[in-house]
Amino acid sequence: MGTIDRHFLWSIFHRIDKDKNGSISGDELQQALANGTWTAFNPETIRLMMAMFDTDGNGVIDFNEFAALWQYVCDWQETFRSFDLDNSGTIDRHELKSGKPV
Repeated sequence: MGTIDRHFLWSIFHRIDKDKNGSISGDELQQALANGTWTAFNPETIRLMMAMFDTDGNGVIDFNEFAALWQYVCDWQETFRSFDLDNSGTIDRHELKSGKPV
């Protein structure tokens, strides 16, 4: 993915930071994310995401850590779309064999 619009990203970060303390907790991240079924992410998934992107180990995600998390999610979405040739939202075995990752 190209350069992230930091102003756009800041507006998203600000909406997720419900208590306006300048960081995103695991609970705030879980409330902000939804699966394709609009259900909350599994708590273990949130814990793993927090562990991956909380680079200073303070238990919350600051804006720069959030920017890295955002880029990671966008990259995975792009990779998924490169395999989901029929835009069905799923990847079948034929698409997996013939897909051309970005």
